[in-house]
Amino acid sequence: TAVINREARRLILQTPFGHPDVWSHDWWLYVVIAYFGNVIYDPSVSTLYRQHGQNVLGSPPSPLSRVLQRIRTASLRKLEKQRPSRLVKAFAEIYGENLKAGDLSFLQKISDQSLSLWGRLSLAFDPRWQRQSWSDTVILRLRFVLGLY
Repeated sequence: TAVINREARRLILQTPFGHPDVWSHDWWLYVVIAYFGNVIYDPSVSTLYRQHGQNVLGSPPSPLSRVLQRIRTASLRKLEKQRPSRLVKAFAEIYGENLKAGDLSFLQKISDQSLSLWGRLSLAFDPRWQRQSWSDTVILRLRFVLGLY
């Protein structure tokens, strides 16, 4: 569940409806708001988690079942469709004129699928690569180096 203010709504509404590279609305909200504003995490439960048969992403009960689900549902077609680089490329295209020049250049580079292994290695340790946890950051950087980003 997300609560956003009027400015965040305005920014989110700049996204063309049904954009093919915005494959996760949760990630999209997070990326846009984290870049242009502040994300505040509230650990208190204010609503029950709703899950249904058509969930794009689910939340298995244990860490082991989460890993097993990721392995079970992984496919090359799904990995190709859900590449983070597609989301990054869309972000750079939609908000490019509002981004700092260095950030725009970085996003364009990391979403370039034609980068060589050396090119990916040279960008993999840039401090702008961040996820919520250390392990997620390592996995993200590893995916990038392997060309699975």
